[in-house]
Amino acid sequence: MTLVLVTLATLAGTPDLGVVVGKRSGVSAPVAMERAGAVRAALGPEYAAAPIEDFTECASKRPCLVTRAQPLGWKALVVVETATILSDSLVKVTVVSVDDDGREVATTSVQVPDDQLVLALSARFERVRAELARLLPVAKPSPTPPTKTEPITSVVPVTPPTVAPPRDDLSLPPSGRPMARWLPAAGGVLLVGGGAIFFGLSRGTATRLQTEVFVDAETPTGLAREGATFQTLGVALLVSGGVVTLGGVLLALLWPEATVAPVAVFTPHGASFGVSGRLP
Repeated sequence: MTLVLVTLATLAGTPDLGVVVGKRSGVSAPVAMERAGAVRAALGPEYAAAPIEDFTECASKRPCLVTRAQPLGWKALVVVETATILSDSLVKVTVVSVDDDGREVATTSVQVPDDQLVLALSARFERVRAELARLLPVAKPSPTPPTKTEPITSVVPVTPPTVAPPRDDLSLPPSGRPMARWLPAAGGVLLVGGGAIFFGLSRGTATRLQTEVFVDAETPTGLAREGATFQTLGVALLVSGGVVTLGGVLLALLWPEATVAPVAVFTPHGASFGVSGRLP
């Protein structure tokens, strides 16, 4: 396990904290220094100026680390031990007080891939940051007084929106043509005509059944079923057409002022056509 010692920079640009590699196992020196840099980044931007050094000759022994740090004026060290386990980085971070002869004040460790190292350390550094803040109070820059800006006033002409007059959605526009009131009766005549056509088809099917000779039993059965369908449709159309025709004639004669208009309704499955009107 490799121990990396991290030292943090403080007031007036003087580094009071150092980040150092204390021990590495199966890891090259450049990789260990990169992981020490990840530790410094995870500490936060206030410690971005902390120098990073290689103290692996101390093998993470506190007396040696303190002896190396004192001439540099460091008050605290962040020691990082690092190793590689399969494809993961194993990093142990220990905060050491130089002024207290190498006393350990906080420690944590993670084992994650290299690309997740900063994120994992940041999540585990709450106590580490608290101890560093206690050992190395960081001077905060004096707040810059806010700049007073004059408000910008502009006058934009507003055009009042055009309000459409109220519309009676239930009213139907007058047809304007006297013949329009006969539309319901005309529709009924068309229904009667359709019924007559289906009756004719039914009659033709019956004639085939009476005059033709069939070699199998399925053909006359199908024709009989088809003729019955035609006859049913013919009766339905004739009855409904007669009712609509009679109603249309009465409407045209008794209420000639009635407003009548054609209506078409389209759906995804077809369409329907009819007439719509309003009695006076």
